[in-house]
Amino acid sequence: VFIVPVVHLIMLPLEKLIVSRYLHQAKSKLAKRNDLIKIGITGSYAKTSVKYILNTILSQKYKVCMSPQSFNTQTGLSKVVNNYLTDLDQVLIAEMGARSKGDIKKLCKLISPQYAIITGISPQHLLTFKSLDNIKRTKFELVESLSQNGVCVFNGFDQEVCDMYSWANIDKKYLVGKDKDISAKDI
Repeated sequence: VFIVPVVHLIMLPLEKLIVSRYLHQAKSKLAKRNDLIKIGITGSYAKTSVKYILNTILSQKYKVCMSPQSFNTQTGLSKVVNNYLTDLDQVLIAEMGARSKGDIKKLCKLISPQYAIITGISPQHLLTFKSLDNIKRTKFELVESLSQNGVCVFNGFDQEVCDMYSWANIDKKYLVGKDKDISAKDI
C-alpha cells in the first residue's frame, strides 16, 4: 500500500530533471528558428477543431507542423518541437491547454507565438481554476505574450471572449462573427 507513494517520491526528482532537459532542448531548437511562424490556440473548447481547420488552410501554401491530437501541455508541446518539427516546416500550430493559472504563460514562454486564436470560454476545470474570471485571465495570457505587432483573433460569438477582446492592448486584434471585424458568407 505504501510502496507506490514511496516510489513516486523517489522518482519525482528524476522525472523533473528529464522534463526540464526536454523543455530546454525544445526552447533551444525554437530559438534557432527565427523564420518559423508560430501560432497559439487556446480556449475552453474547440481548440483541436480550430487547429485542424487552420492546418488544412495553411497547408495549401506552407509546410505546417501542428501539435497532434491534444498535445497541449508543456511536455506535450516540447515533444512536438523535439520530435515532429523539422527544418522544412514554416509554420508551427500549437494547441495550448490549461488546468490552472499560469499554464498558458508557461506554454507561451516555450513557443513564443506571434499569432493567437481565442476559441471560447466556459466553466471548464472550475475545480482548479476556482472561477470563470480565472479561466478568462489564464487564457488571456496568450494575448499578453504577444508583442505589440502580434495578431490575435477572437471568437466574436462568445461573450466572454468579446470581453477579452476589449482587454487586448495590441494593434492587430480581430473579432470573428456576424457584424464583427471578420465574417464569412456563403461558405
